[in-house]
Amino acid sequence: MVEARARRTASVCAAALIGMTVSCSDPPDYPGDDLRRLPAAASGAVVVGPLAMESVGKQDRSLLFVFDADGKVLGRDLGAAVSNNRVLAAGDRLVTSFADSVAAVTEDKSERFGIDRESIVQSAAIQPDGGASTIWYNTGIVDGEYVNRFASIGADNSVRTGKVTGIVGTSSYCGKSNFAVVRQSVVGGGENPTKNWLYELGQDNTPVARAQWDYDTEFRPVTSTAPCTADGSEIVALYASEQTVTGGGATRLTVVKFRTADGTRTETALTMPGFTWETHRSSLAVLNDKLYWVTRDGDVLSVPLDGSSAVTKEWTLHGTQAKVALSVRGQTISTISYGEKAEFSRYDLASGRRTLGPIALAWLDDIQGHKTESGGNIYSIADMTVLE
Repeated sequence: MVEARARRTASVCAAALIGMTVSCSDPPDYPGDDLRRLPAAASGAVVVGPLAMESVGKQDRSLLFVFDADGKVLGRDLGAAVSNNRVLAAGDRLVTSFADSVAAVTEDKSERFGIDRESIVQSAAIQPDGGASTIWYNTGIVDGEYVNRFASIGADNSVRTGKVTGIVGTSSYCGKSNFAVVRQSVVGGGENPTKNWLYELGQDNTPVARAQWDYDTEFRPVTSTAPCTADGSEIVALYASEQTVTGGGATRLTVVKFRTADGTRTETALTMPGFTWETHRSSLAVLNDKLYWVTRDGDVLSVPLDGSSAVTKEWTLHGTQAKVALSVRGQTISTISYGEKAEFSRYDLASGRRTLGPIALAWLDDIQGHKTESGGNIYSIADMTVLE
């Protein structure tokens, strides 16, 4: 299979690009035309970037591809590489990040909004109805404090930026506001960082602390995005303890619900024998008063949100589970499996009925798993989303 992108190493200054040879001065050739608007036939989107932070060169990219229900690329957007990237969709809007900008694509146009340069996306969420979005970045130490900065793009394409002290564990949109659960991070050690906060970004996006509490340092959310209940009154997150993560205790997760009005918390330790705690980060969803999520083993689990502790296995995803990117939107779960060959599928979340696919994404095979332009890293799928 021919490669649809440039492959460069320190010793070889050439690339195979869809059957032609080019010099190092030529730009890489990726499938699809420049993404100028969101095509009406778009069915899904995937963002690809360097697998790790180490050895990322200035010429390495984050790559956004939009494709249709037949797997054909309808458009692409390329920019400076950022680690742990996300791609978000709601209504007729698609949002992703690059190291120096946020891209927002609608059915009318594609726009870039410049930001201070970042290297890691920490969390990201989009408003299900209006399409406003907020991307949080793990910025690091600024003026002696560990901070996470954010870029928030309003439904009217207004742009606001800011920061909080600490590290965002998970974030969510409830109504018109973005909420972030933030844990303390101490620079230089010497203090046990147990403090946690619930922040709300109001209409002017100034972070307002709605609550503060103490948690064990290693009791943390397992996904960086959390859903909101249908009435917008609670954020629903899954937490794991250090004992769960390290295997020193029972395989147990805890449902933590945060009231958006005042940050009041309720906690329910789950009974889930035989299931792994490891969870796909874009898989949490609230549907019919149940919390659904997908484990790294491919099991689709659920628990009622009435305080019940018994977890139910609903069904299991088909195919190889070692390498899967997925997202949930409404009652639909979309997946790209890429263990050996990239395939796109869609399922009904509650029943597991396959509603689309599997559809081969041969062009993605030519990108995923191969060296980046700098040759110091390899490209891998960072995230995907459904557009229908």
